[in-house]
Amino acid sequence: MILSNIIAQKSLTTIIAPHGITDIMHAREYNIVNRLYEVNAGTIIVTHFLHMGHLTDFVNAAFLLASIVHFRHDMPVVKNIPRFALSATMIPVFALCPATFFVYMLLIHVPNHYRMNWKYIASNLGKNTAILGIFTLLSAIGGELFFYYLMNGYMMDIMKSVVIAHIIYEETFIHNHHKPNILHEINGSRVEEL
Repeated sequence: MILSNIIAQKSLTTIIAPHGITDIMHAREYNIVNRLYEVNAGTIIVTHFLHMGHLTDFVNAAFLLASIVHFRHDMPVVKNIPRFALSATMIPVFALCPATFFVYMLLIHVPNHYRMNWKYIASNLGKNTAILGIFTLLSAIGGELFFYYLMNGYMMDIMKSVVIAHIIYEETFIHNHHKPNILHEINGSRVEEL
């Protein structure tokens, strides 16, 4: 059991957590880094106040709902079965057998995430690979510190808020096929992209 916990922890900090850094690549590509920061800061602040108000059930509910929304992108298209429904069925499985969560993340979600975000990674492959490598190293080191020194209810809620922010950003700015116009700043002038 100890070995499986170590493997889960290492995979979480070195493979699973770093995949969210692609949000920065996307935000830089479309010059909306401030929007990314706003989503992250807002989600963390709301989570902080929910935790302080002893309303962590709301944090957990938001985390589960966001996970269902996020994981639907990995689900196959099955006639007459919404992808949300397929995604929702995985949550109890993950709760009953946490090992299935790690297998799913490592073999399905993370590879699919990189596939879906490849155009943002490839647009500046050298720099983005370096960013991913640095973030993976920091996550591996920071993850060790987190698990040994900072593991408590408050920090778990804050980590959930980071995941929720990742999902909000992706649903709003990456997966939204009916995107509002995004304004870009190029050489000091505002350019509108559809």
